[in-house]
Amino acid sequence: MTQVQHGIVPLPTTYQSVRYQPARIRIIRPKILCVEDEPLLQQLYRAVLKDAGEVVIASDGRTAVEIFQQFPDDYGLILTDYMMPQMNGLEFLRAIQGYVRPPRLLLSADPDRALQEQAVALGALAVLQKPVENQVLRSIARELLNGPQSQTLEEYLHSRMF
Repeated sequence: MTQVQHGIVPLPTTYQSVRYQPARIRIIRPKILCVEDEPLLQQLYRAVLKDAGEVVIASDGRTAVEIFQQFPDDYGLILTDYMMPQMNGLEFLRAIQGYVRPPRLLLSADPDRALQEQAVALGALAVLQKPVENQVLRSIARELLNGPQSQTLEEYLHSRMF
């Protein structure tokens, strides 16, 4: 029989060893696949986009295809350069064309209407002209990771008609 002292009822011994432990919550950040062969731009993209998501770098299209196809559902956005060794950005887009998601953007130093049309036909949302301002790129990434559209991207495209 348990004795009550000062209005406190002691717990049975089986409950006394149980301690509260807060649940560990793992925050899953969206991944951004950046396909870029220039090391300086790889570092720049990693720094600019780190607050938007986890940045995964591939230095050419072939490597990017391998990385992406391992866990395609892990990626919330793909940014790919156009001119790269082994497999260019259009060839990369063609290789992953069967996937509906994630949204894709092609980056090029010298885009034109033909490149824009080819990229869109292969599943890209748009072609961005390099260099892209850091804040603009960060805003576009955040918006596309949070929904299907980007107001910043629309404004960017409207200001640059190829």
